[in-house]
Amino acid sequence: RDSHQSSAGLASVAALTLATGRSVHLVRAGNDYVLLGATEHGVAPIHRYTEEQAREAGLLPADLGALVEQPAPRSRLLSTASQLVAGTGRVAVHAGLISRRKQGREVLYQVQADRLDQATRAMADLAAQWDRRLASIKRMAEAAHAETKKERRG
Repeated sequence: RDSHQSSAGLASVAALTLATGRSVHLVRAGNDYVLLGATEHGVAPIHRYTEEQAREAGLLPADLGALVEQPAPRSRLLSTASQLVAGTGRVAVHAGLISRRKQGREVLYQVQADRLDQATRAMADLAAQWDRRLASIKRMAEAAHAETKKERRG
């Protein structure tokens, strides 16, 4: 899939599949970059970076702007995609979601299923908290609206 899809200020920069139904995505949102964890249960932010922080973390190549703004040869795109995936992998290792091991010239990544499950449960709990808060706000807004309508009628 195209690693540079964009829409309305959002752009998918890179993605790293960790296991079936589990992945990490780097998304540009305005001037920020957000690392997102995605599972079969949903999507949640892991960390937000400024462009400078993303570059320092090795998530962005020095010439990302040129890559996004103008077409590049396929070989350059593949090289840049590899750098982006490697950078996203470093962040996932730092977050404890995957482990990294060098074997000869290759770097092997292994999903830390317990840690990923723990993060998934925490994201689901947070989503449930927000759902409860939003439902409460909705009830208050609807009650206030109904009260205003009564006052206008009476």
